[in-house]
Amino acid sequence: MKKYSGCNCGCQSSREKSVKESKMDCPVCGASCRNVPLDVVFNFANKEIRDELQYNDYYICLNSDCEVAYFNNNKDIISINDIRRPIWFKKGAEPKIICYCNNITESQIKEAVREHNLKSWDKIVLHYRNRKNYDCNKLNPIGECCTDTFYKIINNTLDELGKERVDNSDDCCG
Repeated sequence: MKKYSGCNCGCQSSREKSVKESKMDCPVCGASCRNVPLDVVFNFANKEIRDELQYNDYYICLNSDCEVAYFNNNKDIISINDIRRPIWFKKGAEPKIICYCNNITESQIKEAVREHNLKSWDKIVLHYRNRKNYDCNKLNPIGECCTDTFYKIINNTLDELGKERVDNSDDCCG
């Protein structure tokens, strides 16, 4: 097996401990959060919010039930109503986009596995798109590569079908 050497998509790969661990909790629900780059917040925020963004540390609330999408050190909140695209793990996210770089949804992943027997990020993306895009550090709401989540969906679908699971240890979207 090839040794994993890091992600080439510019993201903060979840396979590495490079994401700044946050000691901040959500100011609304108290849940844990994760530090995200300003570029991510800028890409998700509505125009009115983007015009007011300041250089600061920003965080994403990881609680799926919380209305907070992002907030900063000053506890300035950007709610899920203030963003342009749904955050995949937030309650009511529709569509549930898993790969933001290529606009691939959870339902498309399941369909590709069920109907076309596709079992990798690479093949599923190319099934729906002409080429692969990589810009996770700006386009994914948590600023990380999507492949861990992508493969959870692939493997859950394979489990439902009674088929053998796949390993994604060598696969990152870049």
